[in-house]
Amino acid sequence: MSHKLSDGLQKQINKATLLKDKPLLITDADEVLLNFVKCFEIYLEKKGFWYDLTSYALFGNIKQKGTDEVVSNEVILEYLDDFFRTESKDITFVEGSIHFINKLLDSNFQILVLTNIPFKYLGDRKHCFQKNGLNLQIIAGNGPKGLVIKELIRDFKEKVFFIDDLAPHISSVKKEVSRSKTIHYISDERLSNLQFLRKRQIFVHIVGKIYIIFLLMKLADKILEVEKDYKQFKLVTLGNYLPFKKIGNLVYVSGQLPIKDEKIITGKVPSETDIKEASYGSRICMLNTLSILDQLNPSCELSDFNCIHVAGYVNADHSFSDHPLVINGASDVVCDIMGEKGKHSRIAVGANSLPKNASVEVASIFEILK
Repeated sequence: MSHKLSDGLQKQINKATLLKDKPLLITDADEVLLNFVKCFEIYLEKKGFWYDLTSYALFGNIKQKGTDEVVSNEVILEYLDDFFRTESKDITFVEGSIHFINKLLDSNFQILVLTNIPFKYLGDRKHCFQKNGLNLQIIAGNGPKGLVIKELIRDFKEKVFFIDDLAPHISSVKKEVSRSKTIHYISDERLSNLQFLRKRQIFVHIVGKIYIIFLLMKLADKILEVEKDYKQFKLVTLGNYLPFKKIGNLVYVSGQLPIKDEKIITGKVPSETDIKEASYGSRICMLNTLSILDQLNPSCELSDFNCIHVAGYVNADHSFSDHPLVINGASDVVCDIMGEKGKHSRIAVGANSLPKNASVEVASIFEILK
C-alpha cells in the first residue's frame, strides 16, 4: 500500500518555514479553532436538513427535516463541498481560541495549521484566519496526518505539539512521529461528550514527556508555564553521589535544590524568604526532579512513571510550623503534570540548615511502570 504524499501536498510542505529555535504547535482548524459543526448546522438548516449528533459521525447523521430520512453520502459530500465553497471565509472561531493562539505566539511558539480542507478552498480558509488577525502558515492536507508531519519536521529538532479533534489523526501522528506530543481536543462539548465516554467535561490528553490535563484552550497557560521551565533544568550534583539510583523498577531521586538558571532560592523561612517564594522553590525542585526522569531513558515518557513518595525539607526558623504549605509547590506541579500517577505519600519537615543555604530541598521516589 502506497503512503507517498501527493505532489501538491509535498509542495506545500516544502514552502513551509520553520524557525529552528522555537517550539512548534501544529493544529487542526475545524472543531479545534473553528466552529465547524455549529456553522455546518446553520447551513444545513437553510437547506432543510438537520445534523443528528447521537454519534460522532457525519455520514448517516444528516437527515431530512420533518421525515428524518437519512441523506445519502453522495449528497452529503455535495453539500459539504458547497459549504466550504460558500462559508469558508466566514466560519466563526471557537470562543477564546484567538486569544490563546496569540498568547502562544507572544510566548515564543510558532504555529502551523494543518487542515484537511479541499485545496481549492485553502485561499478562503487563509482569508478567514487573516481577517481575524491570525497570519499563520496553513497547509491543506488529505488523509491521515502522520506522514505529513513526519515530512514537515524531518530536520526540525525543537519540541513539537499536535492538536486534532479526530482520533485517527492522533493515532497516525503517534505512529509516525513518536516524539510529538499529541493532544486530542474537541471544542464542541456535545461532540466531546460523545467521543470521550459522555463525560460532562472536555477531555484533553497529552502523550509525551509532559503529561497534563488541560481545561478548554488553556493550553497556553499550562504549556508555557511548565514546558518553558521544564527543559531548562540540567543534572547537577554538589558532591560524590548520583542524581538518581535505579533499583529494580524504582528510581530514587537525590535531594533537589531550587536551582534555576544557575540561581538558587535561599534563606530561612519565613524570616528571610516568605512562604510563597519558598513554595515556588519547591516547585523548581520538582521540575529538576522531572528533568532527571526525562533524561533517565529516552524511550520512557513521564506517563511511564508513578510518583511514590516525596520528602520535603524546609530551611525554617525555629518557630515555623507551616512546612506543608512550602512543599505543596512540589506536590502540585507533579500532580499537574502526571495526573493520577503524580499522587504520592509525603513528608514535610523543617531543618536547621540546608546545602547552599537553600530555602527548600525535595527528594523523591518513582516507580517505572513500563
